[in-house]
Amino acid sequence: MADAKGTCPKCAGRMAEGFVLDRRNGVARTAAAWIVGSLEQTMFGNARLDGRKQLPLRGLRCEACGFVELYALRAAKKD
Repeated sequence: MADAKGTCPKCAGRMAEGFVLDRRNGVARTAAAWIVGSLEQTMFGNARLDGRKQLPLRGLRCEACGFVELYALRAAKKD
């Protein structure tokens, strides 16, 4: 991932590290994940995972203009 002390590609402001929160129906509080492949849904409208690879998301946010970059990390997320 890019250096958390890097500069914003939009305004050259300082970038700070963070992550996207996944509340899972308002209960669980985990980092969101990138799921490999296209979205498939169950009959109840949930995303079908069925053993698909999940990569945790981390990001950088510009403290000046708010621009956000997300990165899918290489380590698989355990769910």
